[in-house]
Amino acid sequence: AAEKYTVVDPINISSGEEVTIKELAELIIKISGKDISVKFDTSKPEGQLRKAAAISRIREKLNWSPSYSLEEGLKETIEWFMVNKLHSAITN
Repeated sequence: AAEKYTVVDPINISSGEEVTIKELAELIIKISGKDISVKFDTSKPEGQLRKAAAISRIREKLNWSPSYSLEEGLKETIEWFMVNKLHSAITN
C-alpha cells in the first residue's frame, strides 16, 4: 500500500467489521489466554455503540479487500508479539 498509494492522505486498512470496545476487549482476552477482567468507566460518555474502519478508499484506490477477519488478524498479531517479546527478553 505504501508503494502504490503515495498521496499524503490517510487510508484505513482493516477487516471492515463492526465491533464494540467490549467485544474487542473480550476477543483480545480470549486470544491471549490471559485471565483479565474488563472494567468500564461509566462516567465517560457512551459515544457510538459500534465502530468499523471505513475501507472504501483502499478498495477504490488500490483495489484491495481484506483477506483476514478481525479475529484472524488479532490472533496473528498477538502471537507475533508474544513470540517477539519472548525473543527480546532472551536476547537482551
